[in-house]
Amino acid sequence: MIVFRYLKALVRAGIPSEYWYLDLDKLNIDVDVLENVKEYIGNIKSAAWQGIGLMFLGPNGIGKTSCQCIIGEYAVVSGFRVSYLTLSQYIQMFQENSDAAVRAIQSTEFLLLDELDKAYMKSGSDYVSKKLFELLGYVGAPGPALITCTNWQIDEIKTKFGISILSKLKRRVHILEIEGEDYSERIQENLLARLKRKIDYKHPAILKMANLMEEHSWKHGN
Repeated sequence: MIVFRYLKALVRAGIPSEYWYLDLDKLNIDVDVLENVKEYIGNIKSAAWQGIGLMFLGPNGIGKTSCQCIIGEYAVVSGFRVSYLTLSQYIQMFQENSDAAVRAIQSTEFLLLDELDKAYMKSGSDYVSKKLFELLGYVGAPGPALITCTNWQIDEIKTKFGISILSKLKRRVHILEIEGEDYSERIQENLLARLKRKIDYKHPAILKMANLMEEHSWKHGN
């Protein structure tokens, strides 16, 4: 039941299942970035209270979303409301029901906004930039802390989205650049083998986080 409650919270947060089995201490990323992530997690209550987030920059397959989701998992364990979605999903949500999209952002305490660079931007249209600018108006105290990822570098964000969005991001997130090995090839080698793998509810990473969540729940009387 302890594991069930934890996984149910991850599903509710929308955190993809491929990131449920990660252990921060075993993540092969730059040591300085890892220490920054650990410091952030260690002060996650203050991050929520002040609305301070993180933005991970770097190429594909080097651990940006892994860091993002691990932070989201610790936020879940700490009793915070968490929502994971890509910028494309948010734009689609907004187009289908703008009120629901805004409520979804306002009702969360940690917003994991992935693939900042993947949203389709029609040539000559600034629709996506406008919606992102509006979304950034909701994050930061007293709104949710933003944890976001992009393949773009700072200059590309400025070019694609404009100086106003870059300025808003700098006021709300601490920027971390990640360098390292692309894990895509390693994942490709084991992809078919994963078809035979069952969900391991007793995986050490899942048990660790589920027990932390239970301890937090007991301490705070939830």
